[in-house]
Amino acid sequence: MSDNINNRVLELVRLHRSVIEKGGGLLCRRFNEEASKLLIDLEEEGLFNLSDRLMDVLSRCTGASHEEQEGICEKGRMVQKMLEGIEKKVKEQK
Repeated sequence: MSDNINNRVLELVRLHRSVIEKGGGLLCRRFNEEASKLLIDLEEEGLFNLSDRLMDVLSRCTGASHEEQEGICEKGRMVQKMLEGIEKKVKEQK
């Protein structure tokens, strides 16, 4: 895995932590957009195990908190746990 992909995965996990800590809103939409872009790049790099895990995250991520004060979605904490699993795998590979 390239350093670029590695860093983007770790940044995505940090971004979602911000979503949880700061209550969703526009950060939630940004997370959803960044995760979608990363998913495409993971597939293009042939990192299918990781892309499958991210696809699972996106399937549970509603991306519904589009307004600044909406708060986190009901699955936000579950999504964060999934992302922490991805984070652990990425750090182990480095």
